[in-house]
Amino acid sequence: MKSYFVLNENVILIQGAKRGLLQDLNCSRLFSIDSNSKYYLNKLLNGESVEKILAELTPEENSRFKKYLDLLISKNLGYYSSEKTVEKTVSGNYTKEKVIDRKLSTVWFELRKACNLNCCHCYMDCNSSSDKGLNLLNVEDWKRIINQLKKFKPRKIILIGGEPLLFNGIIDIINYCKKICSESELILYSNLTLLTEKIIQAIVSNKVKVITSIYSNKAEIHDKITRKDGSFNITISNIKKLKEFEVYVKANSAVMSYNFNDISEIQDYIYELTGVRSKIDIVRDVGISKKNLIPSELETKFQRIRNKPNFKPVNESQFLKNYSGNSCWQGKINITCDGYVSPCIMGNDFIDKRFNIRINDMNNIIDDYLITKFWSVSKDFINECKDCEYKYVCNDCRPICTENGDIYSKGKMCNYNPYLGEWKK
Repeated sequence: MKSYFVLNENVILIQGAKRGLLQDLNCSRLFSIDSNSKYYLNKLLNGESVEKILAELTPEENSRFKKYLDLLISKNLGYYSSEKTVEKTVSGNYTKEKVIDRKLSTVWFELRKACNLNCCHCYMDCNSSSDKGLNLLNVEDWKRIINQLKKFKPRKIILIGGEPLLFNGIIDIINYCKKICSESELILYSNLTLLTEKIIQAIVSNKVKVITSIYSNKAEIHDKITRKDGSFNITISNIKKLKEFEVYVKANSAVMSYNFNDISEIQDYIYELTGVRSKIDIVRDVGISKKNLIPSELETKFQRIRNKPNFKPVNESQFLKNYSGNSCWQGKINITCDGYVSPCIMGNDFIDKRFNIRINDMNNIIDDYLITKFWSVSKDFINECKDCEYKYVCNDCRPICTENGDIYSKGKMCNYNPYLGEWKK
């Protein structure tokens, strides 16, 4: 009797140009396989019997092949069957439909593009005159937007800038957000240098979470980065005021040439101040070039450029999300201070002036713009990535990877060549 080899349910073979990847969605596991293993697995999964393949091999290859299949079985990835079964591989005839969920997970309100600071690394290159001449949304405009958001029940509404505290109606927006979208988590991103007692009261009464930035534990370095003397002392003082009211405050930091030797000390300082572990990120080269702020050793130390397959396994839900669309953009919308929309806060270069919240309702923006142009851009559309076996476990950041306006470019953040199956040294 002939025997066949079948992968367990939810164990999927992802086809790369050279190599392959077995994804076990049952237990969130990944197994990289070489080109030879991929070749024979494909023959098996397309219905060839084990005996037919063994007949083509030398005695030595025969033994290795049997041991390989036994290894897959021992890892609970597959089994022998007496029935001929044709597996459905993702890059072949995978049967599950791509599904883009219309839910909103994160909404950013860019209340002002202007900022009272002038940080050297800002991806939006904000300063005090950044929104000069723009037709800014007023309080009533933002309230209409909030009313439209109610039925979508976004998980998070994040108030950003520029500097959001420059918006004269900030307290009205905080109160109205919490009144209409009571189930949404409300977050304020601010440098906190313009904090007032009335704003503190609004934050406390509406249980707003606050996220700020501290670039050093030394005032002179922080102020050098913000280009504003005294900004460090004001931010620290206002963090302490918020903590007196038990407000959740998180302070993140951006790593650059001015502070990268002091990262551990900065993290310890922030944790002692806020009680929350900080997020450390390398300066992103978005907007006016920031290359002079990013020493090459930072890319290696913080693994901004991927040089090895250190991917995290995903469960079935995350796999289907990555398979269906963009791993980052899905469910997200950024609304600018003048009413235009983009898929994220670094997506100003992707704005289409035909879509403005003043003239398009949220349903049209999601269906006719966000889903079709951004949310659906999975790695299957990205040059070179579409031929990579890691495409459904590799998190994407299109603003960083986009080159010369090409939204489908691979970018320079990954050194893997799927056609050779090799990592560039």
